[in-house]
Amino acid sequence: GVEVDKTNMLEQKYLMDIPNSHLYNGKTSIYDIAATTFQPLMLKEHFRCVPEIIGFSNMLSYDYKIKPLRDAGSSNLLPAVVNYRVDTHNEGGKTNTAEAEAICALIQSCLEQNEYKGKTFGVISLLGDEQVKLIQQLLEQKIDRHDMVDRNILCGNSANFQGDERDVVFLSVVACNNGEGPIRLAGE
Repeated sequence: GVEVDKTNMLEQKYLMDIPNSHLYNGKTSIYDIAATTFQPLMLKEHFRCVPEIIGFSNMLSYDYKIKPLRDAGSSNLLPAVVNYRVDTHNEGGKTNTAEAEAICALIQSCLEQNEYKGKTFGVISLLGDEQVKLIQQLLEQKIDRHDMVDRNILCGNSANFQGDERDVVFLSVVACNNGEGPIRLAGE
């Protein structure tokens, strides 16, 4: 939606004495410009999560260069990661009722187990706020308000958890594959 002639005219008029002025054309991001001068600074150590949890990000984004500093045995909740498949079919849209009900039932069950005594809980939805609202409503219907507060139960998207921690986190992927195998790739 940018008029190229106007942009070129402004670039020639005001930026001609600036080195690499061709980069300031509205098509180049500030990150691209910074990359011409600065090297990326990557995280080298991670202390918040046990290795099994940071392992996925380490593989995906850091080429296995992060050194996990937290001992795998520092948590009494083992294993650190549990895959749980919910038998459901794609409802379309941005909610998955069966998955929301399963997460709610799992949290209810955890609240009754000794190993989860005093533990805090979170639920992260990977597909928007609609699933967050659905899970929150179910939790409020099925879990005593005092437990919600005492256990610091939070439902949200990943941004809601930035700089925050919970002892136990449920990840709601929302999407399903309508069969066996992995969920189809929705985008890059």
